[in-house]
Amino acid sequence: MHQRKKISEKINSDKRTSASLGQILKYATKYDHLFIFIGIFGSTLAGVNWPLLNVTFGKVVGVFVQFEHENPNQTETHDETRDKFMYNVYYWSGLTFISFILFVVGNLLTLYSFQLLAFNLANNIKRRYFHSIITQELAWHDQHNSGEFAARIASDFKKFENGFNENLGLLIYNVVGAAMNLIIGFWYGWKLSLAIVAMAPLIVITSFVMTKFQSHYTQKELTEYSSASSVAEEAISAIRTVFAFSGQYKELKRYETRLHPAMVYGFKRNIVNAIGNSINWATLYVSFAVGLWYGVKLIISPTDVYTIDDIVIIFWGITGCGYNIGYAAPFYESFQIGKTSAKSIMDILERRSKIDSMHSRGKTLRTNFKTDIEFKNVYFGYPTRPDIRILQGLNLKIKCGEIVALVGFSGSGKSTIIQLIQRYYDPDSGEIQLDGVNTRDIHTGWLRGQIGVVGQEPVLFDTSIEENIRMGMPIDQMDNVTIEDIEQAAIAANAHEFISKLPDKYKTYVGDRGKQLSGGQKQRIAIARALISNPKILLLDEATSALDLESEHIVQEVLNQASKGRTTIIIAHRLSTIKNADRILFIEQGRLVEQGTHQHLMKLKNKYFNLVMAQQIETNEPVLPKKQTLLKSQSSTLEPLTLQQKRRATHSQFEILASPSRPIPVSRTRTLTYESVIRPKAGTVVSENGSVADCYKDDEEITKEDLENLKRNKFPHMRLIKLIWMDKFYFIIAFIAALLYGLSTPIYAFIFGEFVYLFTLYDIKSQSDYIQEQTNIYAMYFLILATCILICCIIQISLFGIVGEKLTKRLRIMAYSAILQQEVTFFDNPENSAGALCSRLANDAANVQGATGLRVSMICQAVSTLIVSVVMGFMCNWRLSLLSMTLLPLIAFASVISSSAYSSQAGNENESSEKSSKIIIEVINSIRTVVSLHKEQYFLDKFEDTLMKNYRSFKWKCFIKALMISFALGVQFFAYTIVFLYGGFLISKGLLDSGNFFKIVESMIWGSVVVGQSAVLSSDYTKAKIAALNIFKMIDRKPIKDLMPAYLMQEKFTNQGRSDGKISFRGVHFHYPLRPNLPILNGLSFKASKGEKVSLVGASGCGKSTSIQLLERFYDCIRGKVYLDDKNILELDVDWLRSQMALVSQEPVLFSYSIRDNIAYGDNFRETVPFDEIVHAAQMANVHDFIKNLPQGYDTPVGSKGAQLSGGQKQRIAIARALVRDPSILLLDEATSALDTASEQIVQDALNQASKDRTCLVIAHRLKTIVNSDKIIVIDRGQNVEEGTHDELIVLKKKYWKLYNSGDSSTS
Repeated sequence: MHQRKKISEKINSDKRTSASLGQILKYATKYDHLFIFIGIFGSTLAGVNWPLLNVTFGKVVGVFVQFEHENPNQTETHDETRDKFMYNVYYWSGLTFISFILFVVGNLLTLYSFQLLAFNLANNIKRRYFHSIITQELAWHDQHNSGEFAARIASDFKKFENGFNENLGLLIYNVVGAAMNLIIGFWYGWKLSLAIVAMAPLIVITSFVMTKFQSHYTQKELTEYSSASSVAEEAISAIRTVFAFSGQYKELKRYETRLHPAMVYGFKRNIVNAIGNSINWATLYVSFAVGLWYGVKLIISPTDVYTIDDIVIIFWGITGCGYNIGYAAPFYESFQIGKTSAKSIMDILERRSKIDSMHSRGKTLRTNFKTDIEFKNVYFGYPTRPDIRILQGLNLKIKCGEIVALVGFSGSGKSTIIQLIQRYYDPDSGEIQLDGVNTRDIHTGWLRGQIGVVGQEPVLFDTSIEENIRMGMPIDQMDNVTIEDIEQAAIAANAHEFISKLPDKYKTYVGDRGKQLSGGQKQRIAIARALISNPKILLLDEATSALDLESEHIVQEVLNQASKGRTTIIIAHRLSTIKNADRILFIEQGRLVEQGTHQHLMKLKNKYFNLVMAQQIETNEPVLPKKQTLLKSQSSTLEPLTLQQKRRATHSQFEILASPSRPIPVSRTRTLTYESVIRPKAGTVVSENGSVADCYKDDEEITKEDLENLKRNKFPHMRLIKLIWMDKFYFIIAFIAALLYGLSTPIYAFIFGEFVYLFTLYDIKSQSDYIQEQTNIYAMYFLILATCILICCIIQISLFGIVGEKLTKRLRIMAYSAILQQEVTFFDNPENSAGALCSRLANDAANVQGATGLRVSMICQAVSTLIVSVVMGFMCNWRLSLLSMTLLPLIAFASVISSSAYSSQAGNENESSEKSSKIIIEVINSIRTVVSLHKEQYFLDKFEDTLMKNYRSFKWKCFIKALMISFALGVQFFAYTIVFLYGGFLISKGLLDSGNFFKIVESMIWGSVVVGQSAVLSSDYTKAKIAALNIFKMIDRKPIKDLMPAYLMQEKFTNQGRSDGKISFRGVHFHYPLRPNLPILNGLSFKASKGEKVSLVGASGCGKSTSIQLLERFYDCIRGKVYLDDKNILELDVDWLRSQMALVSQEPVLFSYSIRDNIAYGDNFRETVPFDEIVHAAQMANVHDFIKNLPQGYDTPVGSKGAQLSGGQKQRIAIARALVRDPSILLLDEATSALDTASEQIVQDALNQASKDRTCLVIAHRLKTIVNSDKIIVIDRGQNVEEGTHDELIVLKKKYWKLYNSGDSSTS
């Protein structure tokens, strides 16, 4: 029974479109409950006092009407009568002033408490949400994109906060006010009250239906926005790949496609909101008509005792109830949207992980446990592809202290074995045991803490090198790690030398995912991180694949030494590195098919033997080539340093003619200026990174005047209006409808004023028929007014909503387009990480809606209400109107103060949101490394510090904001106190009649109520201005180059033809913009002729990959020039330049498309790539057979960042992507580093075939793959120190010879 109940509750939970209050509030602390209590108390206090104003007002009207009716000529009134009249006025005015004090205090408590509640509750749920994400099993992560989580933090949590901040307090206040008004109405006359509220069921039904539809469409809208955010995060994280394949326009269209459904759901939500609210308001005014008509019948009825003050109190009570319900609508909408946003958050937050490393109930083994590992009949398939079995009955044993190597083809299950040992996944059947204990029964966090891992694609975190290495220690020992310990680990990993040369040494920040370092440098730091903890089990998955041979030889010796005495499992494609393993296991199709030592397996002459032969393992030194092979270019290579010096001299002569007298800053104008403020002068060319280049002119320096102009740039209202004006048809109609809707308040005041005036002129008993006749006319006016309100309300809310949604989509696209057009330097800046940019995209564009939709509608209503009320007031009585006017500046002043208080607060919130989103995206993108290091708690603490950073200043600003808004809302109480006193004085002197008094008070004071409500929403407008300014800054930073669709680029490039592929580097100097004190290239010069295969070799960090990035124009050189076909690449169209090249990088990045679309991504200059070309490219890359055996073939999704594929499979698809482009130049940066030997040989043959008739620039650490190069360039410290063919450089026995012989020649 209990189990059935739980299942039933889960089904109901899945059906719900929003989270329940119980779900949300169970995450509130005792302080949050205190804030709830204080907030509800304050809301109740404020909500009760507003209806009491109705009583005092009704009594004042009764006093005024009675005085006027009994004293038609006030000048002849006795002093005693006048004094009695004024006493009553003072009495009721005094009560009104007390209500004013209580009302302000109540609102202050409400606004302050609920702001702190929202902040605390949101942060507490954020922490638990992040905790839930970080502790989910990897199978769950495989099915979710990191961009989704960033969108949740950036967007959903903002909506959640808006639902539970001061908006919730104002909702409760309006609900309490509605209930109190209703009670007062029925207390003073149940018959009339019942007649007025007869139509209440319609309002209730409408509100219920509206809420249901709103929740549904909001949930759909949020889901679509999350999907769009994940697309943006994926592209920004892989921005170099996007640039290399000119995929910016494709990514923009993909993002736009994901945004469109969200916009449509936004339309539907706004239309539902419009219909619901219009019916409610129209029903309210119909109730007015019924109330007037029936109220007069009760007054003139001989059997009922009703007076005019009873009618006013009842009418105001029921009317106030309606107004409360109406004004509660936007706050209820925020509350409902907040609950809906919480639903998707709660679904993740309350999901229990199947493998939770932080709360595992498993046991820990004894201190001296044996690291025996055993796989017993293990079957396994990845949860995202359950139909494909990776391991099929695997049985293997690894003894304690044994060094075991796993070999086999890509996709055979080697890396899967390592992942299962760490319990990333659980097997479908069978057991994995450690020291005879099933790993399912061992505490997961403890298990991972015993293991040191170095992966094939090393991941570093966006912090210092020192902290990255320290993270290898268990979290409870991190504080005990000294800098000496870190240096020792770095020395062991051969990383100390390059780290010591960095300006900040171990304090150097490595950037997002370590992008400030080369692949080899990252891998060495990852090795240091693994060694520092002295783990009992060492897992090395291609641990040295990114290292040059010299570093590999040193590090391999360290790893061999580190492996002694501990269980070590090695995966390596360079078989020479595992010859000395205690046992070699050959894995094929998820089964162990061969095992033994190297010598034993070689004697078998089976599968392992074939692999070795394919890699041509030799144990002897390479035989020197015959001397006659030197003839070709012996003279050019015997003295490489002299050659370099000659090239420098040639370059120096060239510099005299064409170069500036000092280096050009890499990004001079783009980073600091608006495009509209500082533009390049005529005749200059703007480079991709924003620097101005025209024969390296240097006359575009930023001046003080430019910076002053930038500071004087205020919020561009006209620019935002122009964007809104693109939907001018909708906006104008909505604007007119809102203005007309705003007239309803003064029209209502005029009708009711005339109604009240009847009772001062005519006698109820003797002239009842005339009074009833006039009342019927006024009731008819209210029915007409209700019809007009119905039409205007539907038009203005729905059309303003449509304008707002279209504006949001437009701004998101503009901002994303601008992001995609920034230089790579922009993305290197830690402030512009993928997480931060996605957060800005989600937050800023959504916040601009504060300048549209319901907010603009209320501002328009306030304007028309105020203008017409003031005009009507002065027409009725200038004295009282003038006094009323003096009260409006108080409201305006309170609004300005509250807006400015919010402005500062919003800045801090955005900063916190960006930082928290950045942490989430970084962790989710690197989730395997995080769980492998068991650093979940480390990042949770870091996340919490980010959330709570500005808490103290936030509390103070919340108080200021609450105080100002409370005053703004309560000013009308104070206003009533003053106008009661002054109005009573004027009436006593015969200078004002009750009818005009009512018209002025109702129109102008109620006008101030609307202004007060606008003051509450002014914070949204301020938020919108800040967000719009951020977006415009991003858009203005856009380089002068527009994104173009494929067919336009194809037309554009038709006349430019195909490049010959001649490459020339001439005296190139370069340093990365964020590390100006660390030169990378120091006068690099070399040439690659048409059709040549030129290989760049050298130690990690010497500048090889940097050269490729300069050729792709990811950066521009500081000095010197890079030429293509004898033309400076700065003068070439960057899209055309990149279209002539295809890049296969060391760490391939795939997108969450299908395999077909990922390969087609290589040629973004055509709308579609024929399928036979895709298949041909896949065949050349040796990946076709693998793809066709998948259930969905080429339509198989690869998952986020290719997570569903092995490293070798990803690499081969990346090679196919490059080949489908048919480029003039092929750039191969360790293109086969992730392939097994057999695949590597086949792909290498394919690359050799593809290299024909095109220039190839190759970076390779496996020197065997480049021995047939036409030219090999040896780079050392950013300079070309040797150049020649393989044979020529071997004969020299210098740098290249050392590199070639630093390890076994087998790997060379």
